[in-house]
Amino acid sequence: MLVLALMLMLSLNITNAIHEKIRVQNHADAQAYSIAVLEARAYNSIAYSNRAIAAAFVAQMSVHAWMAIATQAAANHQAFAMAFGVVAAFETLLGCYPFNFSHCPCVFEAGIIAIRHLSKSYDVGDKVKDNEDAFNDAVEGLSDMIDSIHGEQNTIITATQAQMTQVMNKLKQHNVPGGDNSMALLAFNTGNFTCPLEGTSSGGSGGDCTGSTKDKEERSKIMASVANGTRNSFTSGGLGMTGHIGTDYFMMSDYLDDLQHNSGTNIIYFGVRGAVGQSNNGNASQGHQLQRASAGTTGPVVTVLGWRHTPVAAGTRSSYVASDHESGAHSPGLAHDPDHDKLPYCAQEDCFVNFKLGSADSDYNQPSTYGAATQDLRWAPGKKPWELNDSGKMTMKLDKGADMSLTLVPTQNAVGVGKGKVYFHQLGNWRVPPNLFDPFWRAKLHGFKDRTELNKIAGAAGGKMFVGPVEGIE
Repeated sequence: MLVLALMLMLSLNITNAIHEKIRVQNHADAQAYSIAVLEARAYNSIAYSNRAIAAAFVAQMSVHAWMAIATQAAANHQAFAMAFGVVAAFETLLGCYPFNFSHCPCVFEAGIIAIRHLSKSYDVGDKVKDNEDAFNDAVEGLSDMIDSIHGEQNTIITATQAQMTQVMNKLKQHNVPGGDNSMALLAFNTGNFTCPLEGTSSGGSGGDCTGSTKDKEERSKIMASVANGTRNSFTSGGLGMTGHIGTDYFMMSDYLDDLQHNSGTNIIYFGVRGAVGQSNNGNASQGHQLQRASAGTTGPVVTVLGWRHTPVAAGTRSSYVASDHESGAHSPGLAHDPDHDKLPYCAQEDCFVNFKLGSADSDYNQPSTYGAATQDLRWAPGKKPWELNDSGKMTMKLDKGADMSLTLVPTQNAVGVGKGKVYFHQLGNWRVPPNLFDPFWRAKLHGFKDRTELNKIAGAAGGKMFVGPVEGIE
């Protein structure tokens, strides 16, 4: 009966130890996976907000494109005035005075047409100027929106770090209230989370990632490429017919309704483009940094064929509107006030969060998350119902020799380690590299590479080396 009683108590203790060991391991896995889920959600939120920032830049380009089109209305009249000024000069050279007075009416008529269009260009320019404040307010409002979204990105990162602490605390209280090392990995996980992030106050340091951090100027080129790659095409495509101006092809054509159908006048080309970055104004020395939003029109080319005695005359005038952090630029000046300084300067001040792509050895900087805990397998204080006493030992007195002691409870701590992975996968396409513009970040449990990695995590979890077998590692 004594042997049966001892075997029963031993079985109960072994069962309890196994249960506690499973619970500690489940805690480590839950910790690693829960942190990975938090980080994946944060990365996806940043990806959506980066898209919103890119959309705001595209909207700024759209505003500039519409303003450039409106400005082109004034430039159209200037081009007509230029062409008929050439006609008047040519008719004068043909001999209005003193050679052939028959050309003088042509000089006078061409001059009147030129003056009329020149006067109209100022009228139209004033109407465009009337919208200047609204234009600058729109650009500034979108800039404020970009700053606000970027501020929210920093808030997301900070809130995620706070949630890591809360989750780890709750898991520890629920799963291993008598254990330790559960919270020691917080700084290590936080570092892995923020290390690949560029353009945020809490990113780019600590953790276990590779690759050099890009400076603000280099990061601004990334957003410039995304914005330029997603913007609309602002080409109006108007091709006038001989003797007809074709105002239906022009936006805001009410400014152009009284353009005359002069015989022999042909608008050959009119186009509008919208762009962002220094590339749009030919300044490649700046490396196409994101520091200017602009739009411009090319044309119109007004060609006068066979008007009176003039075989050919032409006039051309383009418009251009740009904003930056200083003063911007515009042409022609009659349709604009001088300042367009409402654009954020992303080459000097961060305006979005970028993902620093690392090497293959570091899983391209896709973060790893870790969980670890150690706990006495008999952590609950006091005697279990099936135990003989508080010590869990039974000592038998022998007639000869030393007493014999039998321990019926576990004497070692349970150790649990877990690893998770925050990984990027665009469904159906593994070739897309990890980035913070596509919201395809996911979380999973992941295996340890080798014992070197395990020992490194052990050091971060309290300076102790984990001993014993670990699943998947020899």
